[in-house]
Amino acid sequence: MNPFATRILGYYTLSPPKLHKELAVDTVGGDALMNHQMAFGKVAKLLRLPTEEASKSFLRVIYEITCSRLRPS
Repeated sequence: MNPFATRILGYYTLSPPKLHKELAVDTVGGDALMNHQMAFGKVAKLLRLPTEEASKSFLRVIYEITCSRLRPS
């Protein structure tokens, strides 16, 4: 490895990382966050699957049909 590459690697490994802007939540950011959460809640509500009923067995269906025909109306 050449000396220049060694110096560059040493510089980047020993220097502290330069972070992007700090995430500061001010009053405007708080409102935007709440709006985002409300919109996310609406989308999640639309995507929620309906609750499925337990499937009936073949014998249970035959039993219910037979009982409904035998009952006097």
